[in-house]
Amino acid sequence: SRAGCEPAGPDGDVDAGLGKRNRNAKKAERRRKKQKEGSEEANKWSAALRDLLGVLAWDDADEEETAGALLQLPHILRRLRSSKIDAPLLPLMRAISKRLDSGLQVSSAAWEALRESTVQDAEACDAALDANMHEAALKQLCTLQADTASKAAAVCMARILGFLRNACEASSRPMHAFGPTQLEAICALAASRERLPWKAALELLLVLSDGEAFGASAMLDPRTGVLPPEMLSLIARELDVANESDAAPPADAAPPADADAPAEAGAMIAPTSAAGRVRRVHWAAIALNLCGVIEANDAAHVLAPIADAALHVLSLTVCGAHAADVAVDVRVLAVEALHNVFAISAADADNETAGAAASSTDVARAGAHSAAALLFQRAVEQLKPEQLLLSEGGLLSQLVDLLKAEAERSSGAASEAAISDSSVLLGRYSSLVGAIISSSAEAARCHDAIWERLLLGLALGLPNVPAEVQDELISLMSLLAVQGAADDAPPLAPPRQHALLQAAQRWVESAVPEVRAAAVSLAGQLLGSCDGGGDALDALEVEMREWLRAE
Repeated sequence: SRAGCEPAGPDGDVDAGLGKRNRNAKKAERRRKKQKEGSEEANKWSAALRDLLGVLAWDDADEEETAGALLQLPHILRRLRSSKIDAPLLPLMRAISKRLDSGLQVSSAAWEALRESTVQDAEACDAALDANMHEAALKQLCTLQADTASKAAAVCMARILGFLRNACEASSRPMHAFGPTQLEAICALAASRERLPWKAALELLLVLSDGEAFGASAMLDPRTGVLPPEMLSLIARELDVANESDAAPPADAAPPADADAPAEAGAMIAPTSAAGRVRRVHWAAIALNLCGVIEANDAAHVLAPIADAALHVLSLTVCGAHAADVAVDVRVLAVEALHNVFAISAADADNETAGAAASSTDVARAGAHSAAALLFQRAVEQLKPEQLLLSEGGLLSQLVDLLKAEAERSSGAASEAAISDSSVLLGRYSSLVGAIISSSAEAARCHDAIWERLLLGLALGLPNVPAEVQDELISLMSLLAVQGAADDAPPLAPPRQHALLQAAQRWVESAVPEVRAAAVSLAGQLLGSCDGGGDALDALEVEMREWLRAE
């Protein structure tokens, strides 16, 4: 034994062994108790599902009882999934299908249960499609669409539209069910100024217009590959194409007033009302989706003003003095719609078109790439990337404001809701700025001014945001670093290089573990391209060696 310590005797060894066995026995008992509780929980929810199936099979069940049972379905499926119990989904969907004619209260509850269940469970969505619930949904939607007075019918239609959106987002299988009659009913609801389901209808049309997801938009005429004339007229009317200016709007211009929101006597007309803005942004995003998949030959004279109007609406939503007043979900939609336009440069689109023509007979897909290139060119002409990025209230100003909001949040000055909102927007704006810079030679030549703006919000380090948002910011800065290192790029002034090298150290120190390697890589890029950074260059070089040793 060590000095000053007596060796443990036989009794001590026995006591230690007993203690270990007692601890193991307690752990085993806790495991058995947990397994028993889990089994009881699974049995409880399995029984609840059987009860629901029993109610659906009971012809004499009244509407209120059946509706109440159906509304429990999403919760039951969640509990069964957490217990790793497989539910009989296809028989369940068929049982629900048989009760859709049992009255409006029952069918409304059924569509709400399906909407909630399919957004959470891909297997439930597949089972619903296997049971042809999408066809039943469209049939009932067209029937209810004629009911212009009933609020209950409007609620039911909103739930049907939500289910259809989930189904179309999850699979292309429902697309064949959308014929002219169905699309006409959905468009009528989307264009309504009074009916409750207009937003749900717009959200479904946004999915249906996405040609990138399904190869061709479900809204196009399958015989001609173009939009029906009545659809073109509707979109033009909703975007007020006749009144749109041919010139790009100034970045700080206020959005147009909504026609449905009259001003009070003597008062100035306020910027677009919340509902009006939601409507216009959705129609603008739908229009750009469609312009990106329609080969603009004979329809060019109609598509061009629609595309210009859509770009106008979206640019006013993401930039300018009123951008911060826009609801987060609407702002995100506008940013993503513009990102989709700038994500494909004209050269990339031409290359993809040639590859598609050489490897496939899918003329529609090749035409979509050509249309995307034309739409990109239109966006460059109308929005002028340099102005979109650098003007007062432009994208970089918005990005800096969001970075400052994150700094306030980190110091505890913002609410929990603002944490999520600013983080989501920060990631989306970073992605859009990166897409514009990478696709536009005009924007790429402004990398010194872009760095100047970014350092206003990033000089002290990366914001305390989720890893994926930090990754978007690092990707944006890496793109700028690569472009700045090009032979034809104008060199950064020594003070700018000095500021960047100092900031690079802080970016690595403030990076979350998941993106730390990317931050180190960015610092290495700047180290190789900023040869005029003075003492900051030496300091970063020393830090790089320390990071390598630590790894």
